[in-house]
Amino acid sequence: MSYIDHKSGSTYLAVMIATWTSKNNGDYYLSINRRDGTSTYSKLHANLPDHDLAHYAVEKNLQFKNAFFGLVNAGVDITDFMMDKDKKPPIIHPDTIHPEAITTEHIVNLLQLEFFQNIDQSLYIGQLRSMLEQASLPFPTALTDEKIQLIREDYHQLSLQLRNLKPVDKIDLPIDWL
Repeated sequence: MSYIDHKSGSTYLAVMIATWTSKNNGDYYLSINRRDGTSTYSKLHANLPDHDLAHYAVEKNLQFKNAFFGLVNAGVDITDFMMDKDKKPPIIHPDTIHPEAITTEHIVNLLQLEFFQNIDQSLYIGQLRSMLEQASLPFPTALTDEKIQLIREDYHQLSLQLRNLKPVDKIDLPIDWL
């Protein structure tokens, strides 16, 4: 699946393309097209557009392959994540989901708290370590102070892009790390 980087003008192969679209009524939709020609699509409820953009920033910068976008690439539909626990496919069921996906949720949630509630950035690593310890999850070795800063910068830029979308505009992002 070709993706054109509009900043550099270069074209390259992506595993998937994720598209956030703004509609006239203020709703947002996320569609993800996989390289195999299949796709998944959903209307996003309040705060989910930002949440999914945070996933993009985290998973891209940490090269995570078993979190939201990796699971979608494996065939999970976006709407499957919104199902009741007992109806979710085994790959995303809370009892069997990959630990990397749970770790990603913790990172994303802290990132959003920091962004929307002005939480002290210096507490981020300590809070994350504590949360992961409580969940018996390892701290990601790739998550350095420098990576956290890159994640923050990407997320802030994407969040700003989302807020500046005019009705029927879209943000296309390549998923090329899987």
